[in-house]
Amino acid sequence: MLIVSSIAVIATLTGTASAFGATTVGEDRYFTVQFLLVVLLVAAVSFSPRIPLDFGLLGSRRLDIRIEDLLLVIVLLSLVFDRAAVHSRIRLTRFFTALFAYLAVAGLTTVVGITLLELPLFRGVFYFLKEVEFILIAVAVSNIIRTRRQLYVLTVVFVGCALVNAGWAGYQLLMDSTGPLFQTIKQSGYYGRPVGASGTALIGEPSRLSSGGYYLAPLFLACGWLLVGRERSRSLWWGIGGLCIGIAMVASLSRASIFSAVVALVCLTLVVDRLPTYWLVTIPVTGFVALVAVSPFVPVARFRPSYVLQSIFTRFEKWDPIIASLDSTSFLGAGKGSLIPVAGVEEAHNFFLRVFVEAGAVGVLLFVLSLLMIARAGYTLYRGSKDPVVSAVGLAAVCATVSVSTAALFQDAFINVKLAESYWLLIGALGAAVQISE
Repeated sequence: MLIVSSIAVIATLTGTASAFGATTVGEDRYFTVQFLLVVLLVAAVSFSPRIPLDFGLLGSRRLDIRIEDLLLVIVLLSLVFDRAAVHSRIRLTRFFTALFAYLAVAGLTTVVGITLLELPLFRGVFYFLKEVEFILIAVAVSNIIRTRRQLYVLTVVFVGCALVNAGWAGYQLLMDSTGPLFQTIKQSGYYGRPVGASGTALIGEPSRLSSGGYYLAPLFLACGWLLVGRERSRSLWWGIGGLCIGIAMVASLSRASIFSAVVALVCLTLVVDRLPTYWLVTIPVTGFVALVAVSPFVPVARFRPSYVLQSIFTRFEKWDPIIASLDSTSFLGAGKGSLIPVAGVEEAHNFFLRVFVEAGAVGVLLFVLSLLMIARAGYTLYRGSKDPVVSAVGLAAVCATVSVSTAALFQDAFINVKLAESYWLLIGALGAAVQISE
């Protein structure tokens, strides 16, 4: 049922894109090479597997490469050459100012950590460039998407790719066997497990947090269109798409993703001025259908209150060595990737605590400020724009920022590759929407 619904929604949304005039190649410079590269980037983020390299970092991490890494380089080069050819600057919305200030502080602390402390050169550079890459995804998308048609089709492609992943999740539920479609050596241990033990995987990624977290941005895009769509029949299809994505996210068994999505949905009811009457029925029915659909495959123990509380207290215990390692100089930051040299742990299980260790108090403040500016920009678009395309992206950005920030309280969410790439793609669309609306 999930697979059939996914295919039906993709076909309907593709037809809707055609209704917007998306079938005419070259119309209003619609299908530019850069735009097609962005579409490929969205597909790569959604489907690309890890390609492990025989190169290790300090600790348990090893270096992986993905197709989207290579595509992003091509997209950025095409953007730079295009702007140089027309003597135009790269456009940046206001929240990018805080993001680049955060990166500047993180870069400075990383250089100091490599030079004066015990931070290994390659580890520090790798973790710093990893975050730079995520934010550059947003910069590229916000500059290449120039018209509302492009913005609309980008949302269709993004949600459509999520639905393809949801269809793969449905197949795993039917077969009761988990694992990504594309198998690599590093992922071989994820195959053949019962879904109830490991949760469903993405087409290219087996990680539970990656699988669940990836769905957050497209889920709220679908919710945004459901709320702001002017045609009831079209909004219904967006609602069905959102339901399929929500079921796939629940089937991933990522508690951080599920909990953060619930928090954002609660906030959504506070942001929206007047919920349509049918939403009073849609919300509980959707939740009930999602729970019933996956209940045979979900291990009860993992979601028992006692088990969840134990997991939370375990997080507190994992924070202890990090907090114990802090001293009077910790407010300055030890550089990106410094958790192992500083505290002897690979993950902080709290991204904000991680940023405090790596970039200091100033870095944390700048990163939180950037999130607040992103949420404000999205909220302003939702409340002030009469264009449903812009309004839906704005509302989705607010909800996604709330959800990922919530997940970051218990996971290193903003550096989880699939989750972060999905989120920053949406923020790139938000930057484009801000400029389109001006």
